[in-house]
Amino acid sequence: MFGGLKQILFFHRYLKGYFSFFLFALFFTAVAVLLSLLAPLLTRVLFDYAYPLHSLQLLNVCIMGIVAIYISQLLLGAVSDYLELYAQQEATHKLMYQLYQHLQELPLAFHQEKSSGDLMHRLTEDVGNSMGMIMSLLPTLLIDGGRFVVVLLLAFYMNPKLTLLATLAIPLYILETKFFAHRLQSVKNEAIDSDTEIMSLLHEKIPSIRTIKAFGQETQEALSFSRLVQNRFKIGLKERLLEITHSFSNSLTLQMWGVFLTWYLGYNVVVGKLSIGEIVALMLYLEMLGDPIKSFIHLFTSWKTNVVSMQRVREVFSNRSELKKKKAEKELEVTSGAISTKALSFEYQKDEHILEDLNVQFPAKSLTAIVGQSGAGKSTLVNLLMRFFEPSLGAIFIDQQNICEVSVNSLRNHIGMIAQDFNLFKGTVLENILYGNESRTEADAIDAARFAGAYDFIQKLPHGIHSQVGFAGELLSGGQRQRVAIARTLLRDPDLIIFDEATSALDSESELKIQETILKLRQHKTVIVIAHRLSTIKTADNILVLEDGHLKEQGSFEELLAKKEAFYRYYWNQFGGLSHFKQQLDQEFERSVRYRSQFSLAMLQILNYKTIAKNTSFAADQLMHEVDFALKKLIRLGDNIAYYKDGLFLFLLPEIDDEHLNGFFARMSSTLPSYDIPSLGRPLNQTDLRFCGAAFKGKLFKNSEFLLQALERFTQNDDSSGSYQIEQEVLMENYEN
Repeated sequence: MFGGLKQILFFHRYLKGYFSFFLFALFFTAVAVLLSLLAPLLTRVLFDYAYPLHSLQLLNVCIMGIVAIYISQLLLGAVSDYLELYAQQEATHKLMYQLYQHLQELPLAFHQEKSSGDLMHRLTEDVGNSMGMIMSLLPTLLIDGGRFVVVLLLAFYMNPKLTLLATLAIPLYILETKFFAHRLQSVKNEAIDSDTEIMSLLHEKIPSIRTIKAFGQETQEALSFSRLVQNRFKIGLKERLLEITHSFSNSLTLQMWGVFLTWYLGYNVVVGKLSIGEIVALMLYLEMLGDPIKSFIHLFTSWKTNVVSMQRVREVFSNRSELKKKKAEKELEVTSGAISTKALSFEYQKDEHILEDLNVQFPAKSLTAIVGQSGAGKSTLVNLLMRFFEPSLGAIFIDQQNICEVSVNSLRNHIGMIAQDFNLFKGTVLENILYGNESRTEADAIDAARFAGAYDFIQKLPHGIHSQVGFAGELLSGGQRQRVAIARTLLRDPDLIIFDEATSALDSESELKIQETILKLRQHKTVIVIAHRLSTIKTADNILVLEDGHLKEQGSFEELLAKKEAFYRYYWNQFGGLSHFKQQLDQEFERSVRYRSQFSLAMLQILNYKTIAKNTSFAADQLMHEVDFALKKLIRLGDNIAYYKDGLFLFLLPEIDDEHLNGFFARMSSTLPSYDIPSLGRPLNQTDLRFCGAAFKGKLFKNSEFLLQALERFTQNDDSSGSYQIEQEVLMENYEN
């Protein structure tokens, strides 16, 4: 009960400012209802006096009175409907605006938990349902409630016994409604979930039409959408069947009770207990009782179904805005722009650390590159710096100021961020550069575009800086979009700039332009780059190497290469032998798909690597270098070998089938142990080695990366030594399970 009252009070505050319109609407409705109560009395006068007395004057007065009441009701109802609609639309607009504004201010974590379709449904359907429910609440309670009481009193005054008899059907009517309302509420939840799923799918797929067409998935996507629509159809059918059954049940109850009352009233007329006028007036009043009862039943059913929407809207407002300044928060003051972290840890879920006890330095007015494998925590670190998320433990400092103790607005005013997935918006190039920089001029935007290396291509557009960019910038190339995004950020003139994989998907020319911009920026700003390109890493003043959320190394490019530890391994995997190996594997995979040619992929696991690595990573790395040297002497011309990770080596063997793969395993198993391994102080034993591999032909796997992952999983399933050849179909089945 109290939960429902809280819902009502929460939404009624959005009627403030429009409440006078709402009250006038109630007033006009009340007058119309009161006038309608006079009609049965005039009807009684007609039957009991005008007709029996053959009084034409009385007949005319009664008819004119009934017509006047009818016209007045129509006019009052029209005015009331308009005023109520106006108040509802204004209140809905106010609620929708405030909900959208609040969504903009909620932390990124909230948006990652909710799908775009779900939020769109809350902003449209749920807001409309909620305000529609609130707007119907007072009129039903006050007007229909008042009408019910007045009509009931008039009917009791005319004939208490018959009126009491008529009201006996109400409890049954209420029980039926309660029975169906709970089931309708459950179906309403299903309908909202289904609508959300459909809207999310459309929001994702329609902008991705180029990708869908490129992969020839038009039919498949249509089938996926059809399944969702079919499910929504079934839910809608279930909902409609419940409504029909509810309506049928209620109608049957009322009609059967109405037939009984009609007979009983007729019986009273026949035996002379009632006059014709009395029975007509009484029947009209009893019929009037049905309207407020139906309104109350409809209100109850609507409440049960629409309370779901009201709860969903309130759930959004219950999340605290990250822009609301706390009392203890200060304004950030940037002097030099030095950044540091102290014992920084972060986890999305409990006991699943993304960053752990991180202590790093970002020197002021310099370029720092963050490198590491996927999942190392690079983007998480910059997201924490932007306060898209809050640290689980520890802190980040800018010029000795804890960023969690300054306001979010002041922090982000000093930081500019360019990410690969940052969108342009529909509009002109100029409007996009001025986004968030409304106080700046066109001349300022042009200067920023020149600095970002974007002005040359902007001049060549049909209307220059006033050219349209299309939805999400689709009329520009990837490199052009990125340079416009950089210009937009530079126009803010932030003290710190973050490039989050901003060049990873660009062509070499676009990358060079952006690289030049980064080099110019680092002279007077603190620049942080999450880097995958060698050109960016080489020019960095400082490089942070992250592995599994920990800082492994920090230093310059030359210093880290000389140490031959974590960065050296990363450099070799990304830009050395493994990179070349993967390129050749892609080529062999494509050749096999197109021409049905055959190749084999094998993996060697050094079984004692993990034991050695636990004691010292240097000894483990030295062992891998020595084994790599030996293996390269053993492979034939045209084959390829690369160190993968964690004691695993890869072999790519073109034109090798199952039979020849067995021969390769036998040769390697017998020959490799003959080489001395200085770091071990002995040759490798066959018990140190586990070979696994398969011959491939055609497109069983989605791509070469999936194939590599499947073989890695199979190889690491067991620690037993020996040689293991597996059919590609079995490998695929093992990977999927």
